[in-house]
Amino acid sequence: MSRKRLLVAIPMLSVVGAALVGAAALARERSTLPDDLAELRRLGYVTSVEEFVRPDPPVDENAAPLIQALHRLVEDRSLRPQINAVHRGAAPTASPAVHASARASLRELTDLVRLAEQAADRPSYYVRRNWHRKSFIDFREQRAFRVAGELLTVKARRQSDAGDWAGALMSVERCARLARHVGQEPALWGFSGQISLEEAALHSLGWVIQRHGAHPGFRREARRILDRLGPLPNFHRAIGGEIALMQRALSQIGSWSFVNGDARALPEPVDRVVYHTVKGAVEARFVHAFRKVAADIPAEPERWPEARQAMKRLDAQVRADRSLLAGPNRTLMYTTTFGADAVGRIQTLRLLVHTSLELAEGGRTLPADPFGKGPLRLTSGNVLYSVGENRRDDGGRPNLDLVVKVPATDTAPQPVHR
Repeated sequence: MSRKRLLVAIPMLSVVGAALVGAAALARERSTLPDDLAELRRLGYVTSVEEFVRPDPPVDENAAPLIQALHRLVEDRSLRPQINAVHRGAAPTASPAVHASARASLRELTDLVRLAEQAADRPSYYVRRNWHRKSFIDFREQRAFRVAGELLTVKARRQSDAGDWAGALMSVERCARLARHVGQEPALWGFSGQISLEEAALHSLGWVIQRHGAHPGFRREARRILDRLGPLPNFHRAIGGEIALMQRALSQIGSWSFVNGDARALPEPVDRVVYHTVKGAVEARFVHAFRKVAADIPAEPERWPEARQAMKRLDAQVRADRSLLAGPNRTLMYTTTFGADAVGRIQTLRLLVHTSLELAEGGRTLPADPFGKGPLRLTSGNVLYSVGENRRDDGGRPNLDLVVKVPATDTAPQPVHR
């Protein structure tokens, strides 16, 4: 072989050799996938989108068509100023002026309020999606649920201020029902929607308790609403759904050009072979990373502190992996590290509301703070609070601690800590 040909052949052989080594490494990554998926199924996790499918409820019991109709109205640009005003007024810390603007806008959104109430009054929610379409991940109902919750939150405050505590409690309960509906959706978007809506319902209930908590009949009905809230949002189910969705999303991307940004980088047959090899390795790395902590995430939502510790370990593991294959893991962990604490937030808000009712009836015991080392705190101004997710006592400041105002009664609360 001539010197010139030898100089050309050596780099080519090096490239081919590197490619073969890389292919072998990717094949080893993919080899773990079947065992990892089998173990996750054994632990009770969803591992494929086909497991999301369930029987359709009767049409007149399914809230989904009403939520979809609400979505179409929400997308109407002419209603955007009123919807934005309601959004600002629904915040727990909204000023009286902002809330007054929201109440005025509510009168112009009666069709949306009616759909939100009708959807909440139906016992089921299910959307049959085509998980094989590339647009399957577009959960466009998410905004409609958020707006529905805000409409009911503002209405509850308006009814409370008008002295209609029974109507206010109904609006609060409807918001909580919508939280359960959206929680039926798979993966993290349904989970986060349930968190958001139940949090809105509990803050609204705290607002109404502050004004009507001295009324014994009101306290009795408020307790019934708390008893009907049902299980806490299920982080275990949501993270399993995310595994299934990530696998489906990866399968919908059919070209290496999606990764390298140049559709002409490789001939099409080679392009697809390279991509699917890499895709399989990315998918395997994603599933394998989760498997390492999956057994430590309890199925019972009440054990969210254990789930939080498991997710912290997974987060550290994923952040330490700087390889290209770990990219989807880093993206997912950005959202899931907060999931367990979100369950704790809902559990703590439920506890705060329940305790405020107990104190209004002369109770003297403050239960343990789920986020802190001591009991819930009660200020001299009758503000009952938890230190919240930052685990720091900020004196009952609404934006930093989880706060509920204890209603004024004939007997001022004098709690005994335990």
